[in-house]
Amino acid sequence: MSSLTRQVGGDHYTGMKYQPVAFASKMRYNFIQGSILKYVSRYPLKNGVEDLAKAMHFCELGVDTKPVNFALPTDEEAQKYVKKNGFDKEMEELISDITNQFWIGIADKILKIKERVYGTKK
Repeated sequence: MSSLTRQVGGDHYTGMKYQPVAFASKMRYNFIQGSILKYVSRYPLKNGVEDLAKAMHFCELGVDTKPVNFALPTDEEAQKYVKKNGFDKEMEELISDITNQFWIGIADKILKIKERVYGTKK
């Protein structure tokens, strides 16, 4: 049994056809990139606006800590992640920003999601 087929505490990851941890590992994301991906991928399935706030916090940590970026510069894998999980173009663009550590773009997209989905930027 693969560790990707089970989850401790919920099913918000095992319900995804392409899990954030598998994508982040394949893309060689650092901790901050992986954390942002995790929270923006699961927000509709778990903690909603709180997960988006957590993603925003990791974006701020990226600005402050300036982590090394080992991510592979490929859109093909991101497109596969988006398609398999039924995400939209907005998510594909957000993943591109995560891959490139474009912190301002990430923050802007998270705020737009919060406003669109929850009617608030806070």
